[in-house]
Amino acid sequence: MKLYNYYKKYCNYKKIIDFIKKTYFIIRFSKYEIAKIISIYVLLILIFNKFNKNNQRCILTFIVFLLSLYLFKVPIIQSVLYFILGCIVVFSEHIYIKYMKKSWKYNNPDILQVPLWLIPLWCTCVIIIIQCSKIISKF
Repeated sequence: MKLYNYYKKYCNYKKIIDFIKKTYFIIRFSKYEIAKIISIYVLLILIFNKFNKNNQRCILTFIVFLLSLYLFKVPIIQSVLYFILGCIVVFSEHIYIKYMKKSWKYNNPDILQVPLWLIPLWCTCVIIIIQCSKIISKF
């Protein structure tokens, strides 16, 4: 009898079923979003593995940035905001490189002691981080 009362008190079938339904929806929604994120990530790895020149990397990472804007259907105003955030991050890297001792260096910097391809790369990272946070917030 005690076991039955304990089970009745702490096991709510409705909550369990709601949780299963919610989890199923999240997995169904997330698998496509996660596939997009992984595809962009793999594409960036391939670009940096195959191309060594800064101008090639800059053009290709900018194309990946545009592709990620299209894949995630980002509105134009947010796209501009993401680009501004990418520029701010690159500028902060410039500050770290220039004014902090024992910080990192880039081999072939283009502008402000950082390579130009870093701007679209960080813009793409902002999109990926935001999409990951949307997936995680569903849980």
